[in-house]
Amino acid sequence: MTKVNSRIVFSFLVVFPWVWALSPSLLPAQSPTTGLLSGTVRDPSGAVVGNVKIALTSATGERRAAVSETDGSYRFALLPPGSYDVDFDAAGFQVFRETNVTIRITETTDVSPMLALAGTAASVSVTGQAPLLQAAEATTGRVIDTSQVNQLPLPTRNFQQLLTLSPGTTSSLSNNTELGRGDVNVYVQGQRDTSNNVVLDGTEIDSPGTNSTPNISVPTPDAIQEFIVQTSLYDATQGRNAGGNIAVVTKTGANALHGAAWEFFRNRELNANDFFLKSAGDPRPVLSRNQYGGDLGGPIFKDKTFFFIAYQGTRERNGASLSSSLSNANIPAGLTNDRSLAALQSLAASFYAPGHAVPALSPISVKLLQAKLPDGSWAIPSAAGAAASPTFPVNTPVSGISTFSEDQWIGNLDQQIGAKNRLAAKFFGSNDPQQQAIMSFLGANPNEVPGYGGLLSFRNRVAGLTDDHIFSPTLLNEAHFGFSRINGLSHPQEPFQNSTFGINNPLCSGSGQFCGLSTIEVLGLFSIGSTPLSDQHSTVNTFEWTDTVSWTRGKHLVRIGADAERYQANFFFNFFSRGEIAFTSFEDFLAGNMNGVTGFGLLGNGIRGRDYRATDVATYLQDDWKVTPSLTLNLGVRVQFDGGISDTQGRLVSFDPAAFTGLRKPCTVLAPCLPPNGFEILKPGQPLWLRVCRQTDSRSLSRVSR
Repeated sequence: MTKVNSRIVFSFLVVFPWVWALSPSLLPAQSPTTGLLSGTVRDPSGAVVGNVKIALTSATGERRAAVSETDGSYRFALLPPGSYDVDFDAAGFQVFRETNVTIRITETTDVSPMLALAGTAASVSVTGQAPLLQAAEATTGRVIDTSQVNQLPLPTRNFQQLLTLSPGTTSSLSNNTELGRGDVNVYVQGQRDTSNNVVLDGTEIDSPGTNSTPNISVPTPDAIQEFIVQTSLYDATQGRNAGGNIAVVTKTGANALHGAAWEFFRNRELNANDFFLKSAGDPRPVLSRNQYGGDLGGPIFKDKTFFFIAYQGTRERNGASLSSSLSNANIPAGLTNDRSLAALQSLAASFYAPGHAVPALSPISVKLLQAKLPDGSWAIPSAAGAAASPTFPVNTPVSGISTFSEDQWIGNLDQQIGAKNRLAAKFFGSNDPQQQAIMSFLGANPNEVPGYGGLLSFRNRVAGLTDDHIFSPTLLNEAHFGFSRINGLSHPQEPFQNSTFGINNPLCSGSGQFCGLSTIEVLGLFSIGSTPLSDQHSTVNTFEWTDTVSWTRGKHLVRIGADAERYQANFFFNFFSRGEIAFTSFEDFLAGNMNGVTGFGLLGNGIRGRDYRATDVATYLQDDWKVTPSLTLNLGVRVQFDGGISDTQGRLVSFDPAAFTGLRKPCTVLAPCLPPNGFEILKPGQPLWLRVCRQTDSRSLSRVSR
C-alpha cells in the first residue's frame, strides 16, 4: 500500500445509491432542520401537466412560488418544518388547493394533484395528511413530532428516551429513580453510543471528548417541534460519524398566539420501598421531583416577525438513586455502635484463631471508626444486622439524600426580510447543578458510603443563526453559524481532612491543596472518602459554519455545500490528588497493614490540564436525478478532512515507530532507551495526527445503498 507523505489526509465518502419505488418522486431530505415538498401534476387522464403555477404558503405567512416542469414535476427545497397550504393553477383547469400539508425535517413530502377540467366549480380543496410510509427516500429513520412527544410517557421529560422508536436503534432500560434528567445511551445499527451525531436547530451539540448523549443540551418536550434519528443510507450531505444522525428542531412563532403551562410531580408517597432497605427495616427513601414551566409563541409583526420563548424548572430530592444515593456496603457483623477501643480490639481478635498473635490496631483506623459525619452518623456505618460470626460481612444498605435542579430557557426569533429572505436566531441555555450523596460522575461504586459525595454541575449553551435566501424559484441558499458550549464542573464533598486522622499527603503539605480525606476502601466491603475522579472542570466549545446551495435544473436537484467545525476542549482532572488507600481485608484495615499484597496506595501527580484544539472541514456535492417518474438516482460525493488534535501549551506526546525500530530492546527501567527513542513532545499548536498519519495507509471509504 502507498504510504501517506502529505500533511493532509482526506476521508472520502462516495455515495452512489439508486432507488427504485412506486412513488413518482424519490428525493432525499434537505438538511437536518428542513424538508422538501415535491410532486407531479397530472390531468384527469393521467397525463402530466407542465407550466402550472404553484403557490406555497406557510403558517407564518411566508410564500413561495414555482412552475411545474414540462414533465409535470416541481420541487420546494429547504422548507422549515410545519404546516403549509399549496395552490395549483393552470389554464383550462380548476384551481386545486391542498391544505395542512405537513413538512418534516430530513424527509420528502409528496403532493401530486390530479387537476379537474374547468367547469362549474371554481376550485377543488383537499386536506393533506402525513403519509404513514416514507417512500420518497432511501434514508431510514422516523420523525417524532410535537404531538407524539407530548403524548408518550416520559417520566423525566427527556426526549432522548424516545430515540429508540426509530428502527435499528437500541438503548439500555432507563431507571426512572435515578437522579437527574434520565439521559440514555443510544446505539444505532450496532454502532457504539459514541458514534452518533446530534444537531439542535442546525447546530452540532456533541461533546468532542465523548460524543455521547449524556450531558448534552436537552430542551423541554413542549418546546420541540419534532426530531428524527436517521439510522442508515445517508446521502452525501451527511457525514462525520458512522452511527445515527439525531436532529432536533424547536418551535417557532406563528401568526396566532399560543402558549402553555405545566407542572409534573412525583413523590415517595406514590412509590414502593427498595427491597434491601425494607429488609433492613429502613423506611422508604425520599424521592420527590417537580417539573414546571411554560411557553409562549406568536407574532411581533404579522407575517414578518415571530417569537417563541420557553422555560422549564426541575427540583428533585432523591434518596433512591442506585448510583447517587443508595449504598450497599458490606460491614462485618461485629462492627456495632459500640466504637470503644475495647470493642474494636475484640472485633480485631475475632479474625484470628485462638492463640494467634493479634496485630495492634492502627491509630488511624481507630480514629476513622470512631469518627462521625456532620449529620451525626458514623463515618463507617455499623452492620445492619447480626451474623453467625462477627467477621461475616452483612449487607448494609444506606441511603443519602441527593439533590438535582435545572433551569432551562429557550428564545427563538424569526424575521422575514422581504419576499426572498428569512433570518432565524435560536438560543438554548440550561444550568444543571446536582449534589450527589455518592459521587458517580464516571460510574457508581456500590460499596461507597454516603456522606462523601460532591457537586456535579453542567451549564449548556447553544446559539444559532440561519439565513435562507431565495435567489429564484430554482436556486436557494441556506447559511448557518452555530455555537455550542458544555461546561462541566465537579468537586468532592470533604467532611474530613487527612490531617485529622494523621494521614500525610505531600501535595497538601506542599501547596495547601488536596487536603481532603483520601479514598479509603476495603475491597469488596466499603469505601469512604472523596472519589478519586471527582475533582475536575471542563469547557468544550464548538464553532460551526455551514452553507448549502440548492439548485433545481430540469430533472436534477443539485446541492453543493461545505461545513467547518472548530473545537476547543479546555479541562483539568485532579486524578487521585487526595490519594487512595486500599486494603484487601477488614483485618488488614484494622491493623493498617499495607505492604503491596494486603493493600496499596496511590497518589496522582503531574500535569493535570489540557487545552485541546481541532478543526474539521467537509465539502459535498449531491445530485438527485429523476430519470423517469418512477426512478431517481441519488448521486453524491463527500470529501471530509478531520484535523488532528493539538494542545495550546505543548502537552501532547507523539510516537514515531520508525525512530524506535533501530533501538536496542527491550527498554527497561534499569536500561532505558534514551532519546531519540520515537517519543516526541509536540510543540504548542502542533497537531498530533501530523506525526501519526505519516505511517498510516491511505484508504477510501465507499458506501452503496439501494
